[in-house]
Amino acid sequence: WGVRGVAAAVSLPLLLFDTWMTVYVCRVLGIRVWQFLTACNMRVAVPAILAGGILAWLSTLYYPRSWVALGVAVLLFETAFLGLVWLLTLTSRERTLFLETARLRTVRLALGNLIPKYGASRS
Repeated sequence: WGVRGVAAAVSLPLLLFDTWMTVYVCRVLGIRVWQFLTACNMRVAVPAILAGGILAWLSTLYYPRSWVALGVAVLLFETAFLGLVWLLTLTSRERTLFLETARLRTVRLALGNLIPKYGASRS
């Protein structure tokens, strides 16, 4: 079976465990599995399918011949995928929240511990 057997042996238990965990969490939360899947996974499915199609098309045009070229290709693909997620799935409120959080963390990183964290007392 070779490499395909190893891939199947690793992925099958993960798939079964993830399926069981999804059903269990939905029972604990008291929601339907389909409701959970559409709320969480379907929002990312469209960009993932688009990005996968783009990647399949690009793989016919370009084959990386070194580790650096492969790293650059992965970086470009991930950037395109995140751009598609940003454009197709995030609401304007989620985009604003992301930008505000990123801005605050960048300032905190630049200034060190001069800015108190959320909920910290100023004593």
